[in-house]
Amino acid sequence: MYRCVIAKYKEDLSWTKGLPCEVVVLNKDSEDLSWEINYNNIGRESESYTRYIIDNYDSLNPEDKIVFLQGNPFDHLDMEELLSVLPNNEAPIKSSHLPIPLCNRWTYIHQSNNFICYKNGVYNNFLTPSDPMMSWNLTVYFANYLNLPKFEYIISHTGAQWVVPVKYILNKSKQWWQNALTVHYLDDKDLSLVAGYCMERLFETIWYHSDKEE
Repeated sequence: MYRCVIAKYKEDLSWTKGLPCEVVVLNKDSEDLSWEINYNNIGRESESYTRYIIDNYDSLNPEDKIVFLQGNPFDHLDMEELLSVLPNNEAPIKSSHLPIPLCNRWTYIHQSNNFICYKNGVYNNFLTPSDPMMSWNLTVYFANYLNLPKFEYIISHTGAQWVVPVKYILNKSKQWWQNALTVHYLDDKDLSLVAGYCMERLFETIWYHSDKEE
């Protein structure tokens, strides 16, 4: 079964009508509590996704797939691409037993250089800037906080939108996810501010990581 899990703030979700799967909205708009699930407006979509995983961990079916989306996903993909990964006549056009990123660009991030690559083959090469949202040192800090494997570079997919087979969620313990949630609540406000961006950058590494003994 496919389930779209949408991290909403004040976005118009009319685009979700008619989606060929179950839709779960994680609402953070305190002025609109008409939704079944309402979270405090802390953190970015990564906080919403992680909280949802924790709240539902014990009932997740490893045979299912979860499509994690922003309230307005179309800054990073179009409706045609979204529909291509959802069931259509019982089977999606695009399917994989691996996590699939939904985005219009990806970034190779190294300590000194970034390459931003677009679907049309265009790419930009630039030195890693001092902007905290792109900081290599902060990315490594949060990777260590999450006990992720050491790496010399990472591949980041813009937008934090994924089709994730549930087995790539359950390969980590509930305790691991509970610890991951705490990155959004650190006492250091500067770290809390960039935690969501760093989580977005680390999602591919997170999906493939497991803290369970084989």
